[in-house]
This record gives sequence, structure tokens and C-alpha cells, in this order.
Amino acid sequence: MKKISKQLLSVILALCLSASVITAASLNVSAATADEPSGVLTSGDYQYEVVNKTLARIKKYIGSNAKEIKIPATINGCTVKYIGSSAFEGCSAERLIIPYTVTYIGSRAFYNATFKYFVVGKNVTTVDTNGLSCSCMRVFIPKTATLNKTAFDNYPLTDIYFEGTEAEWKDFTTTSRSYAGQIIHYDCDLTVCYGISKVVSDDFTLNLRSDNGGSLYTGEIPLKAGTYELKVEREDAFNALKGNNVYGYNKTVNDSSAGGMTMRANYKSPVRLIASGGIYKFSFNHDTGVFTVKRTGELPYIYTIGDVKFVFRQIPGTDYYYASGHVYKAPDSSNLCKICKDGVILGAKGAQNIGNLMGINPVELSSESDNVLYGSISGVSESWGLVFNAKTNTITGVNSAKVSNYNNKVWLSSFGKHQLRLELSDNNGADNIATATKELSAGIYQFNVYNDDKFYGGGFYIKDSGGNTLKSSYKSLVTFHATGGTYTFSFNKTTGALAVKKIK
Repeated sequence: MKKISKQLLSVILALCLSASVITAASLNVSAATADEPSGVLTSGDYQYEVVNKTLARIKKYIGSNAKEIKIPATINGCTVKYIGSSAFEGCSAERLIIPYTVTYIGSRAFYNATFKYFVVGKNVTTVDTNGLSCSCMRVFIPKTATLNKTAFDNYPLTDIYFEGTEAEWKDFTTTSRSYAGQIIHYDCDLTVCYGISKVVSDDFTLNLRSDNGGSLYTGEIPLKAGTYELKVEREDAFNALKGNNVYGYNKTVNDSSAGGMTMRANYKSPVRLIASGGIYKFSFNHDTGVFTVKRTGELPYIYTIGDVKFVFRQIPGTDYYYASGHVYKAPDSSNLCKICKDGVILGAKGAQNIGNLMGINPVELSSESDNVLYGSISGVSESWGLVFNAKTNTITGVNSAKVSNYNNKVWLSSFGKHQLRLELSDNNGADNIATATKELSAGIYQFNVYNDDKFYGGGFYIKDSGGNTLKSSYKSLVTFHATGGTYTFSFNKTTGALAVKKIK
């Protein structure tokens, strides 16, 4: 019995020793390989490797020279963050688009490559030696990108489209080369470089945009009450139509589509929207084809109808309303629009080019005129600013500096029958809490708060006194029920907290 016990003990000790060796070996392998890239994998036109299990580094483009190379934001569930050394060296295409996910471009990544159009990803922060030494004619550069001295140093480079202002460009070129001899276009809306989707109806056409280069495209438009038949058109970057680009679906929705619908390419039937009137948000997912529509607010007091989609906001304490934003369409085409004021459509007394409204006498508008305002687009995108006098029904153009002065204000902006337009004082930006006091007649007011070039909403109800937190991601308006009297409004610019108090 003793002998058997000793043998059993020996076996147990041997097993324990083996298990500990195996466990240690496993742990050592895991520790050594956790942060190392995988081997080279292949997906479609790309060879890549996985880094840290969730990120991808493109090793080599193995596709044939294409009309468009649109580097994917994800490959097999991994986010494309790195473009490896020599990944696109020597390749050729009419246009190349780097997605918003890419932060790093390796050495010689695009060395001796040839493109007509080149779109730099908005989050590119590191470019190794000769990483962007390629030949191209037109380059689209976000103001957030960081380029080195050798970027695009193989000519012929003729045009640069820059997302920021001229002053921001001067700061930008202190860390990159001077780009002397090229035509620089400022204030360009580079989101259109990732492609465009349009909601098309007999009554309107609305361009949808992808703000970060992802697959979801969105846009908003004011619509009067009525029935609209809708389809979606897809375009790639630079307005070249793709095959199967028109999408439809046989469904009727009232104001909003719960959960959306998956549109079908070349489907004859349209979506029918029965609108009660207001502002409508449309979205279309390029990857899944899911299309949604949602009513987000009341009809604004003044807005444009036609090719240009602007909502005018009142300059507090005045009869003036302004609108600004980017307008994009095919180069050398025109954008046509009229003004709708409180449900009445106003045309220009004589055809007027919006681009020529700067610094001239205001143009008179009338409900009896059928003439449109128009503007020619010289490039992918232009920034327009318009000021409308609601008392005289006249319109003129403003420069970007003047518009930015309006944008730096903190104010309440309302829609609907009872107008509440109120600038909140923050001591010229010095105070964190902006306040204002105003006497109001009894009524229901719907408003949001504008601060730092963003509109803040909440979707809650206040009667005379109360408050809540507003967020820029909320589109719904605050509903304020005033019984009449004097009210103090305050808005915390850091937290978004809104407070209303009836003081008498």
C-alpha cells in the first residue's frame, strides 16, 4: 500500500509540473504576441494585417488601376487606421480617397503614384518620408490633417481645395511646404468628396452628406403639408454616376418612418411621404440601403426653396434674418432658389446672381415675381451668406467674416406663430453663463439655443419657470408656455443647462 501511494504521488507531481510548464508557455506566448500584427491577409483589392485585434494596416493595393480607389474605412470588421509603406506605390487612378479612419501614412505609401484627384483623410496626423510623394492635379486637404514637407512634391499640382479659411491655410503651410504656384480654394466642404446621395422628388431635390466620410448620409429640409413621392440617387465623389444608382421602395409613411426601410436599386415604385408640414430629416446608409425620414420640428419663418436649402435665423433685436452654409453641385452649374416667408413664396424682381449680391444694394423680392435667385459654382463647394430684411422683403449677400460675427453670439431662436428671438449676453464671451431678460405676451413658444455655431435642443416643456439640459445632438425644440410677464433666460455654455424664470 505504501509503494502504491508513492507511485501515485509521483504521477500527480509529474502532472502538476507539466501543467505549470504548459500554462507558463501559454502565458509567455500570449504576452509576446498580444500587440504584434497578424500575418498578411487578403480581402478584395487589399492585402492587410490586423493590429491589436481591432485595427487594420493596409500592406498592398493589389487591384487593377481603377477609375476610383476609395480606401475602405473597415476591412472584415477591423478599422483601417494605417496605410503601410509602399502600399500604393506606382499605382494609377483618376481619383483616390483616404477615409476618415486613417491616421498614419507610411513612407513611400503613394510614391510615384498618379492621380487626377486626391482626397486626404480628415484625421491623418502622421506622414512618413515621401508618404505622399505622388503626382496629382487637384488635392483636397482637411484643415485637421498634418502633412510633411514632401507631400505632393511630384507635379503637376494645379489646384488645392482647403477646408479652412485663408488664415488657417497660412498656419497650415508653416508645418508643410509652401505650395507656391497652385490655386488655393478656401472654405471648401470636403464631405462631398466622399460621395453624395440625393433625395429626389418632383417637388424638391435634397443633397445628403456624410459628415465624417462614413456610410450614413443625412440632410434636412423644410416641407409644406402635402404628399411627396421620393427616391434616392447615389453619386460617387465628384458627381460621376454609378450603376444601379436610383433606389426606390413601395411604402407610405406619415411624417416619420419607424425603423426605416431598405431601398432597392432600380426599383420603380417611390416612397410616399404624407407630410403634415415642418422640418424633415432624411438619412440613407450607403452600405445597407436603409432609408429613414423623420419630422424634427415646425416650419421655420423664413427659408429657401429650390436647389439651395437654407433656414434663416433672426439677428436678435432686428428685422434681419441670416443664413449661411456650403453649397455644392457639379462645377460650372447653377443653383436656383426662392424665399419662403411665413408660407408665402417670394421671387426676385429680375433674375439675380447670389454670388453678385455682395456689397450691392439689396435686391427686392415679391410674391408677384416668378424670377429665381441663382448662383454659379466654380468648384466643388462654395460658402454663401445671405441676409434677408423681413420688413422690406429685400435680400443681400454678406462675407464670411460678417456671418461669423453672428455665429459667435448666444441666442434663442424660435419657430412657429409666436416668435421669440433673444440674444443672451455673455460679456463678449468672457462669461460662461449667458443671460437675458424679456417681456413676453401669453403664448406657446418653441425654440432652441444657438451657441458656438451649434443649435442645442431638448424636447421638454416649461411653463413660466423651469429648466433642463440641452444638447447639440437633440433636434427637438423646447416648448415654453408663457402666461405673460417678464422672464429671465440663462444658458450654461459648458453644461448646456437652460433655466427660465418668471420674475414679474
